[in-house]
Order: sequence, then structure tokens, then C-alpha cells
Amino acid sequence: MKYNKLSFLLVLIVIAALLSACSQTKSTNENKNNLITSDNESDTAVDNTEISQPKGILEDLLKDTQGTVNKIALSNMTVEELALTSQGTLYALAEGNLYEIKSMDQVNPINLNKVFSTFHVVESDQEVIIIAGGVNGEIYTYSTLNSKWEEVEIDTKEAPVNIIRSSKDGKIYVGQSSKFGGGLWKSDDKGKSWNKLSDLTVRGITIHPKEQNVLYIVDELAYISTDEGSSFIKINTKANYGILIHPLQSNAIYHAFSIGVETTDIEGNISSYLRFYLEGSMTKLALNPIDVNEWLMGFWNYPLGTGGLYYSTNHGALWSEVEGELIDKLVLDIVFSGDGSIAFVSTKDHGIWTINLPMIRSK
Repeated sequence: MKYNKLSFLLVLIVIAALLSACSQTKSTNENKNNLITSDNESDTAVDNTEISQPKGILEDLLKDTQGTVNKIALSNMTVEELALTSQGTLYALAEGNLYEIKSMDQVNPINLNKVFSTFHVVESDQEVIIIAGGVNGEIYTYSTLNSKWEEVEIDTKEAPVNIIRSSKDGKIYVGQSSKFGGGLWKSDDKGKSWNKLSDLTVRGITIHPKEQNVLYIVDELAYISTDEGSSFIKINTKANYGILIHPLQSNAIYHAFSIGVETTDIEGNISSYLRFYLEGSMTKLALNPIDVNEWLMGFWNYPLGTGGLYYSTNHGALWSEVEGELIDKLVLDIVFSGDGSIAFVSTKDHGIWTINLPMIRSK
């Protein structure tokens, strides 16, 4: 009898131990499941924060356009310059008029009878500021906060303003080149006042993306400044079509000329020479901001009136013409979307076009 009681007690102890183990296993599994759920929720939250949804004209393009090349606005007009904001608003200078393009159905002139020769867009958290140059040397500022233009005082020549650019730290530069002379001016207060830095004539301005004190200018000759334009040193190159710096490879400075580029270091020392073996002359060169090897270029044979848009995936070593309706269209400007998937192309007499870069890559 004592044996049976002892056996019964042993059985109860074993059962209790088994039940305790099962309970611990269940609790452990539930904790693991809770951790996995928390991790997944965290990942989802991060993904939603990091993905930038297309806005403005970019959103419309995803919905309404098909094919590699599409005409989107200002048909049969000469569009000299383009600028795209982070909010998807496209600005276009066409035949002296400035247009704001918020969607495929919203294309509105905003210059109020003023005639512009160039413009530049400066973005901040609260507003978009446009600095525009007039055909007689005027400088105008425009803010999206009040939608008003204001002319500001500047001692330019009575000739078109050639170029306006800004640095990441808020400094704005104006360049002018004419038969009357020209120069370089700088503003530290969003274009409200201007100081003349140099009498050198200026058609092109490039600010180094990482070294904001380093400034390149070009007209007949190219110069470098390491003190925000207070002084300049001539660069030993004859390339004078413009200067480009890729944000992902800012140690290479590309000096464009009619049929190629010379590469220098940040101080202007030439390291390489690349010739594009195409018939004609470069009209515009642009680098995809997310891919150092993907370039787009306008090229034109002026005597024959032929050319178009060309595409390179190997740093400009080889080029192929973009097929479609841009063949034999004279390209004047090229602007990439922030994610590098769309390029906006402006042309002489044929308006604005978009290039679907993923479609080109897949061919």
C-alpha cells in the first residue's frame, strides 16, 4: 500500500514537471512571436518613411505616359531652361516666359509680362524662391509664399543675364557676359542684395557639391576660386562649354567642350581627356545623380540640321542615340528627377519631353 502511494506521488511529480515545461515552452514561443511582430512593424515603419512618393508632374507621368519618349508640354515652343523641385513642380523658360508646371493639366505662365533670359530655383522648407535674370540685366525675385515678383538693385550691364546658380549654404551667384562686359555677383540674403565679386565675364557657374567655398566659372576661359569667388585662378584648359561635377564622385571635375570632356581634380589639374566620336557639337551634357556612369547629351550637326539626344552607360565612352521622336530635335536642356528614373528634355521649337530611363536600360 505504501508502495502504491509512493508510486502515485512520483507520477504526480512527473506530470507537474511536464505541465510546467509545456507552459514555459508556450511562453517562450509567444515571446518569440511578439518579437518577430515588433521587428516587422518596425521595418514597415522605416520603409514607409524612406520611400519618397512621386509628386506633381512626376505623379502624372507615372499614370499617363507610355513609351520611352513622350512629349508633355509647350508643344512647338523653344524651351531654353528647365528646373525641377523636390515637390515635383517643373519650371520652364520658353521664349522669354517662365512657366510653372504642377501637373500635365496645370501649365501656367508666372512672369507677368516680364521677359527673362535665365532663371534659377532655390528651395527651403517653407518656400520656393525663383531668381530670374532679365534681357537688360535686371534681377527679379519670386516667392511661392506671396506669388509676387520684385526687382532688386544690381549693377549689371544692360544686356541679358547669362546664368544664376546657388550653393547648398544659401549663397546665390549671377554671371553675365556681353560685348559691354559683365562680371560675377553674389547674394547672401536670398537675392535681396548683391555684391560684385569680379569683372571676369561669366557664362557658366558650377559650385562644388562638398566644398562650398570652391567655385568654377567659365566664358572663353575657365577659372577656379577657393574663397567663394573673392579671387580666381585660371585653369589650364580650353574646354569652355560648361563644368559638371557628379555628387557621388565629386573628386572628378568634368570640363565640357564641343566634342568631349577633360577631367581635372578639384584644383584644376588635368587627369584625362575623352572625345565623343559623333558628327556635330555638344548642346547639353547631364549626369544622372544616382549613377556616375549614366549620362545624357544633346548633340547637333548644325550644317546638316541633324542630331538629337544621346545616351551612355559607361561614363561617356560610348554613345547611342535615343530612338523615337527626339531624333533630329535640337536639345537645349536636360534635368533628371531625384531618383534618376526620368529625364526632362527641352528642345528648340518642339517643347518639353520626358525620357523613361528604366525602359532605355532594359533595351
